[in-house]
Amino acid sequence: MQLSLSRNPYLICIVLGAVTAIVFSFWVIAYHAISGKTHDRVKKQQSIWLHKQPESYSYTAYAGCMHTIISKVLVVDGKTFFEKVAPEGDRLVIDKFFKAASKGLYEASSIEIKYHSEYGFPELIEVDWNKHVIDDECFYKIENFKLIE
Repeated sequence: MQLSLSRNPYLICIVLGAVTAIVFSFWVIAYHAISGKTHDRVKKQQSIWLHKQPESYSYTAYAGCMHTIISKVLVVDGKTFFEKVAPEGDRLVIDKFFKAASKGLYEASSIEIKYHSEYGFPELIEVDWNKHVIDDECFYKIENFKLIE
């Protein structure tokens, strides 16, 4: 029996369905393999941060989607202070950056994360939540990270 010359519609549907299932299964396996490595990277970087986190440091944090939030953060002996009293949601601490990275990995259509070379926290996160929607991109950025002695 030759498949290419067969005009049986049931056989054609079965063959096309099998080919589609095989292609889809390879896509799912590849997606989870790549995604798993990326999630492992975020967890590894977070453990580096928790291990090396200094007692006193400062930085400026930015987050932006529709508007930009800026937080100037000072941590002294493990206690966090902000330059201006901001609503709780506008206080950008490094732990929120790790949460944003994890959320972006699960929900965004694309994400790029750059980590601090020594302390492991995300210095820059660029997220496109939906590739078919304009102006849904967000960013998270940490600048001027300095140790305080």
